[in-house]
Amino acid sequence: MTSLRRLSALLLTLAIPTVTWAQAGEPKALWHGTIGEQYQMLHQASTELANNLENGCEDKATLRQEWLAANRAWQRVRYVDFGPIEQQSRAWQLQFWPDRKNLVAKKVSAWLKAPNPPTAEQIKADSVALQGFPAMEYLLVEEDIASPQACALFSAIAEHLTATTQALSDDWQAFEDHYLNTEGYTDTTVKSAMHGLEILEEKRIAEPMGLRGKPRNGYLADAWRSGESVALIQASLAGLEQSFLPGAKALLEREDEAELAQELETELTKARELAASLKPGLAPALENDEDYRQLQSLYLQVGKLRRLVNQDIASALEIKQGFNSSDGD
Repeated sequence: MTSLRRLSALLLTLAIPTVTWAQAGEPKALWHGTIGEQYQMLHQASTELANNLENGCEDKATLRQEWLAANRAWQRVRYVDFGPIEQQSRAWQLQFWPDRKNLVAKKVSAWLKAPNPPTAEQIKADSVALQGFPAMEYLLVEEDIASPQACALFSAIAEHLTATTQALSDDWQAFEDHYLNTEGYTDTTVKSAMHGLEILEEKRIAEPMGLRGKPRNGYLADAWRSGESVALIQASLAGLEQSFLPGAKALLEREDEAELAQELETELTKARELAASLKPGLAPALENDEDYRQLQSLYLQVGKLRRLVNQDIASALEIKQGFNSSDGD
């Protein structure tokens, strides 16, 4: 069985709600379990990518496919902005974005010119711009990944990524008692989804599309180099569907808001299916009228979903929005 098939088998296994927390139906228990599954899948996908580098970097197509699989696993749990992900700037380590000063390219280029390739320890001690998926993307798209220097750098980043995702998964499991026994984490979890949808609508779709007072600019999208921006948006929506929705539905139903729970499921599924139906790249769609109209449809659906969560559901649950790190520029 190939590594990708093994990963697919894991995804299917983890998607089956057979464990105790899924049977319990308590919102935070559901969230802790489903988010934990996503972190496990992220580590598994990262490990598969690193292990396959033992054979070198000659098969660029397979490396790109496995990089995308691991990146999609990260996007599925990217909305979680509290707990272990806050330690050691882990979210930035996994994805340095936005990168308005092109620091990823500068850091990668500097190491490619170095007399010796870095070790995983040197990657860990360097800038977050060098440590995650965007740096690997740069190597896959802009450089000859099969060259010894580029392959060694890619391998060192992959090794660091594996260690980071292992620590993240382990720390989330250790976080269980504190998470389940601290009342405020119900609101915190809902707010993380609200914040994730805000970034998705505003930063990942609207700004690159030129819908916020500035011209269209595909370079503002994440994963613009590989042309996978929309594919990663779809993964983020799938992640909300897989790990946020179960606990949110349980919470809403407990508050006699079954209709809102069903509406959330419906609108989230619509958004995810619409993203899945589009071409994977966002930047190329900015140059094509029909593709741009399809992106507009996605933007409108994500906006509808965001308003549902940030207004209707937040109001029903008496959750007040506050300042977050994405406010401002």
